[in-house]
Amino acid sequence: MGIKTQVGDVALMDHDMPLIRLGIVGACGRGGAFKRACEMVGRITVAAVCDVNAKALDDAARTLNAKSQYTDFHRMLDEAKLDAVLVATPMPLHVSQSIAALDRDIHVLSEVPAAVNVDEARLLVLAAHRSKATYMMAENYTFLKPNVMIREMVRQGAFGKTYYAQGEYIHQLRDFNPTGSWRRHWQTGTNGITYGTHSLGPILQWMPNDRVTAVSCIGAGQHHRDDAGQYFENEATCTMTCRMRHGGMAQVRVDMLSDRPHAMNNYQLQGIDGCYESARVPGQSGRVWLRDYCDQQQWLELDDTQLVEAFLTDDWKRSLDFASRMGHGGGDFFELMEFVDVIAGKRQPSVGIHQAMDMTLPGLMSQKSIAADGQWVNVPDSRTWVTDQSPKPQLRMTYPTSEQLVIPDLPAGYTLRQITDEDLPAYMALMDQVGFCSWSKQFARDVLASTLPGGAFVIAYQVTGELCATALAQHAHHAEHPNGGQLGWVAAAPNHRGKALGRIVCAAATKRLVDAGYTDIFLLTDDHRLPAIATYLKLGYIPVTHHSDMTARWQKVRAALAR
Repeated sequence: MGIKTQVGDVALMDHDMPLIRLGIVGACGRGGAFKRACEMVGRITVAAVCDVNAKALDDAARTLNAKSQYTDFHRMLDEAKLDAVLVATPMPLHVSQSIAALDRDIHVLSEVPAAVNVDEARLLVLAAHRSKATYMMAENYTFLKPNVMIREMVRQGAFGKTYYAQGEYIHQLRDFNPTGSWRRHWQTGTNGITYGTHSLGPILQWMPNDRVTAVSCIGAGQHHRDDAGQYFENEATCTMTCRMRHGGMAQVRVDMLSDRPHAMNNYQLQGIDGCYESARVPGQSGRVWLRDYCDQQQWLELDDTQLVEAFLTDDWKRSLDFASRMGHGGGDFFELMEFVDVIAGKRQPSVGIHQAMDMTLPGLMSQKSIAADGQWVNVPDSRTWVTDQSPKPQLRMTYPTSEQLVIPDLPAGYTLRQITDEDLPAYMALMDQVGFCSWSKQFARDVLASTLPGGAFVIAYQVTGELCATALAQHAHHAEHPNGGQLGWVAAAPNHRGKALGRIVCAAATKRLVDAGYTDIFLLTDDHRLPAIATYLKLGYIPVTHHSDMTARWQKVRAALAR
């Protein structure tokens, strides 16, 4: 039986699904802070806890209501019959423990950063890609209420194109860095940005479909000594300037040594049609200027009623009374709730393996830059590591227009129709759910603008109005198909699988191309999108071996589909 968690009159979870058996490693430290989040999410049972601190483990097990306890992490993975593990250990253990779980097909929610050097980051990416389980990084700052509202404003087009952002993590931690501790080496014993994902994580979600391609890092000098009288290797303030792939710029400042009040949530964002400045001290509200909401010189506070109504997500609205009182301003709760939905197949993680690398790798490369007196250093793209080479061209398939195309019947309770402007928030949510993350409203409009009239298909579930599947009939701008028609941007919600919705919507879009007179109809896809490829083959699409390695790649795809 599933369970329901109730807060006041709000049912947070009400799903008939088995409880997720969660293991927590680092349970005597950071892991123990997830107690309330686990209770409130409600679809989790803490099956086991693990920590090397044997003396405190009994208390941790009682606090977390764990069924069993271990001091050996690998024994816990082998014996506790876990579905998922929360990695809440010191930074240098994140990769090895995550890989150990992924290699056993156990889902991973890992604390930040994802890795402490590039070589192990590469190993983690490869492990995530060979595993049947999912990796998610627990960047809780991306779930904080102000950061979520700004992300929604960007998604809905209120900022226009964003091109500059700034984030600061200023948190005096000298007392937490005694000589001989892991923090003394990995956080304050290494120069450069060693703990930057709290600043960079939200920024990357505010600059959709972008990533850092190069960094330059400088410091303000060594001004503080540790308890042994030695200068901290990490300079008192380090600032990393980031060059973005799409031409924008971001700046990240991290200071864990200077004496001053904490300021861990400082952000700025600039777009063509809006800007944001976060609150600087407790009790203040952040403020925005948005062209569609404000006069030229007028600021609006972020907690303005009309902004909250328009841009605070439904999850936050439902949980407002209690979420902000939980760990990290609600971040621990919301990231755990998302992780549960990911395991249930309801969505893709917002910070999956490559997003985790996008947030982690710039800091690692900043350490090389600051050692070279601020020289620009390129940031690798983890997506190329899966094959250890530059990205391969996408797989291509063509449709034989001589074929008689029949659109299958819709199952009861579903409607096939065209996308409307009112659908844009739900359409973007569907694309985000299947892994096309961080779409803005303007980007969605640009995609739909390249679609044929009557070619933007969506399937809606009549009971809830939810958008369940989509496919577009588009005019191509492709070198190999200069006058082609393209089946594009196909998506189907995981929680409506098994009803052939993807096949129906693809058939409708393909028929639109045929009816429009296209004789050259094609699609592009990726090797790992096996369910989609199976759908295309059933519709009659034919693989094209247009590149030297295509025959071998298609053989692997067919072998995987046959399993």
